[in-house]
Amino acid sequence: MRYNEAYNFVENKVKKHNINVGERLLNTFFDNTVKDLGLRLVRKEDFEEFAVSGNSYVFTKENFNGQIFRVQRGTDDPLPPVEKSLLKIEAYSRGYYLDRNFTTGLITAGTSADPIKLTSVGHGLTTSYHVMLSEIIGLLNATGELSALNDLKHTITVVDDDNFSVAIDGSGYAVAWSSGGKWECVNYVLQLGATPDTGTLKVDYVAKPELRTSLASRIDLPDSLLLPCIHTVIADLYDLEGDIPVPVGDKFITLKPGDKHRTLAVRGENQYLQQKYRREITPYVLSSAMQELI
Repeated sequence: MRYNEAYNFVENKVKKHNINVGERLLNTFFDNTVKDLGLRLVRKEDFEEFAVSGNSYVFTKENFNGQIFRVQRGTDDPLPPVEKSLLKIEAYSRGYYLDRNFTTGLITAGTSADPIKLTSVGHGLTTSYHVMLSEIIGLLNATGELSALNDLKHTITVVDDDNFSVAIDGSGYAVAWSSGGKWECVNYVLQLGATPDTGTLKVDYVAKPELRTSLASRIDLPDSLLLPCIHTVIADLYDLEGDIPVPVGDKFITLKPGDKHRTLAVRGENQYLQQKYRREITPYVLSSAMQELI
């Protein structure tokens, strides 16, 4: 399922409750829910490798989220995680620490080109960094169309001191940059207590779902989690109306408008986990239908 299909379903559902949902709010709710389900239930694994050089390594993969479960060089024993303040102590020098750098900036100009170029004086960014863009007015394929830049994360492809480019072809855009724009950049840096001699450093981690790059992007969740995802988003939107007091005898209890959909979401999550654990415990057991066929 793609985001635009899910959005249409949610919008039609909440309109029955006279809730008008803006694009940015829906983006935020969906992105947060997909990320939560991916990291909490699916827990896909990925890795990134670094050629040994110094003791500081910047992660470049978009799906890295900071959940490391192994750092290893070749066949050496895995390195243990330690507190940053302990790295300089010899007894802990074989360990690693994950640092997180957060920077922001303002966009003062934009050029419709291939790739799109954005101006931000003294930004300090570099190629392969990932930036979240927002509040850009203009740079549209046509008047009234949704922005391919705002509220999405992009990879920087070209950079100089005061400009950077993102991998979007804006050469045919009909609407030029008008004003505004902000960027946010979060980088994860692996810090080692001691510099390894040679070789390759491999970092295994739990990967977050693929990022939404447009409304046509595929929702990176197993099919069995798509409905729980949608129910969770609907529940969160319903809850914006506030709690509902319900009289019970001589007292009142408080219900949330989204409780019904949240219950359906939890039920779907539990069914997914049961299926997942069953596959992990008996990975080589054939389904009953396959047994009958054989």
